[in-house]
Amino acid sequence: GDDPSDSVLCFQDQIDFKTCVTDSLERLGLERLTLRMILDDIGTRKDMMMDRIIDIQRQNARASPERRATLIQQALVKISRPSRYFAMEKARALSEFCFC
Repeated sequence: GDDPSDSVLCFQDQIDFKTCVTDSLERLGLERLTLRMILDDIGTRKDMMMDRIIDIQRQNARASPERRATLIQQALVKISRPSRYFAMEKARALSEFCFC
């Protein structure tokens, strides 16, 4: 929700992040600064996901396809959590300044 206590960031980090996201010049700097890190992270997470999928399929070869799908989904949700947190924080910061 909109409650600052729902954030994964501490209060000062919320303020700094909000400043970077809402100020157009700061936002450009933030996106340039984080783009390389995000792309590296995506590559790492894809590798982690593929390794985890293979492990689950090997360990559960006799399980039903539905059971394997559930196990894979549960594992991938945990791996993708940081990306979702970043998206939520960016949306939270931008929501106060959206004049739609």
